[in-house]
Amino acid sequence: MRPSIFIQGLLLACGWLLAASPILWGADCNKNGVADSTDIAGGTSRDCNGNGVPDECDLVPTFSPEPVVKISVGASNVIDVVSADLDGDGDLDLATANSASSNVMVLRNDGERKFVRTGPYSVGTSPWRIVAGDLDGDADADLVTCDRGGVGYSVLLNRGDGSFPSAVKRSVGFEPWAIALADLDGDGALDLAIAGGQSNLQVRWNMGDGTLGGPTATLNMTIPQYPNALVADDLDGDGSIDLAIGCSSGSPYCLAIVKNRGDRTFASPVTINHSSLPGFLATADFDGNGAKDLVMADKRRECEEICDPWGWCETICNIVGDTVSVLMNRGGGAFSTLRRLSVEPVPNALTVADLDRDGDEDIISTSEIAGKVSVLLNRGDGTFENALRLLAGGKAFRVAAADLDGDGSIDIATANGEFNNVGVIYTRPASRDLNQNLVPDECEDCDRNGFPDDMDLSSGRSQDCNRNELPDSCDIASGLLPDSDGDGVPDDCTGISFRRGDVNADGAIDIADAISALSYLFASGPCGCLKAADPNDSGQVDIADAIYVLNFIFAQGDPPAAPFDACGKDPTADVLTCASFQPCQ
Repeated sequence: MRPSIFIQGLLLACGWLLAASPILWGADCNKNGVADSTDIAGGTSRDCNGNGVPDECDLVPTFSPEPVVKISVGASNVIDVVSADLDGDGDLDLATANSASSNVMVLRNDGERKFVRTGPYSVGTSPWRIVAGDLDGDADADLVTCDRGGVGYSVLLNRGDGSFPSAVKRSVGFEPWAIALADLDGDGALDLAIAGGQSNLQVRWNMGDGTLGGPTATLNMTIPQYPNALVADDLDGDGSIDLAIGCSSGSPYCLAIVKNRGDRTFASPVTINHSSLPGFLATADFDGNGAKDLVMADKRRECEEICDPWGWCETICNIVGDTVSVLMNRGGGAFSTLRRLSVEPVPNALTVADLDRDGDEDIISTSEIAGKVSVLLNRGDGTFENALRLLAGGKAFRVAAADLDGDGSIDIATANGEFNNVGVIYTRPASRDLNQNLVPDECEDCDRNGFPDDMDLSSGRSQDCNRNELPDSCDIASGLLPDSDGDGVPDDCTGISFRRGDVNADGAIDIADAISALSYLFASGPCGCLKAADPNDSGQVDIADAIYVLNFIFAQGDPPAAPFDACGKDPTADVLTCASFQPCQ
């Protein structure tokens, strides 16, 4: 039995584990009450790839435990974080908006989980959001901040090396709460949408060189009261980028859908009532129907009147909530089927990313109150596993998701507010299981080409001339079978002729052959053709072969299996080799 078959049986017995959410790295990943190291040492779990993680846990993404990697920003009140390759070295960097410092700090990634701080770059007063995108068409990621105290926005145009000249600061005439970059007019340049004030939405068209807006390049619209969240995506499937806006006033609260006509004009907002304040918005096709769904961070205001014994009363209000809501898009921008998902209390922000590499977008939300991140793994149909809750190393105000260490898995970075740092939760990627046999592919990929051996053989990518369930190239590389002529085919399969039973290769079958077999077995004697030393064709050389020869010579026993009467090739596949057999040369 091949080792992978054993592993497969073990994992099938534990198959319920594989339906669980992503797991914490270390300790007891399979939640059986036994330390992983003990499971492996005792044989309860296999560790076929020697990474210290039970194989059943390798098939789901694993998040590192405390301590979270904390990156000091060197600025006050790190309110938002965004990821992009700012210096063009192929590694994803981080940039933070720092509200109390009114600046941006760049954290340049060296590709080895270390970040070098550059900046600060002054922006407008009290930046609240930061986004990244190529505004001037030079293939470098630029930065834009939403400046609440400065009543506007700031643009930092990248020089190409991750450094920036002085910011271009612009006023919008109202307190901005949310911004989004998207090509809203289809000209290939990213435009800027800004929502805020009492009921303001402004779109600043990109002139193509990174200049946003102008006397004839600014669109103003009236939207539902006190917008505080904004996301841009093609919600109705017509190829134009629409806008979704969360409003923070009214009873009930609402979500406004603003459809783009594609000609620098928008339809009037269509409102969807919602019992909670949509504090943050993101989009993804969660159920795989080809239409972009919406996810909202839910908050609501609860107030109560408190009176003292002398009759003085005061109304105390608090922001509460412990869910995010997913609004499913039926197609054409028609939304229904609201699903509420439990997360850490008062979610501040959220983002989406494929954390488990299954092709479905998962949800990541932050909680400033709990200082935690909630991870909701998508089952692929728009339903989600229960949240995994991870410490963030601070207040976890906002979040970005990106592969920060280049290992192919999405990591999580949080802007940790007054802790003045960014917390990074690294993710160890799930092992691939292309043949869906519940065995990590790397444990059954002997030639390391990225495909399990059985898939290599069934597809014809590899050959298995001796039918031992291993590619011939692996038989040769491991030394299991020789390839004396270097043609990539084991000698066993090229067909060296021999006579079975003539162990000493002297051209006759006699008592000397039985003695040669015993010498090979018990005295490390030479044997140039193991196939000849296997007269019973059992596929192995043992004492039964010497007895078989003696029985044939002295007791009229059965003759050796073919080839026996004359030189010939082995008609049956086995692992025994025949490097040389002089009488048949």
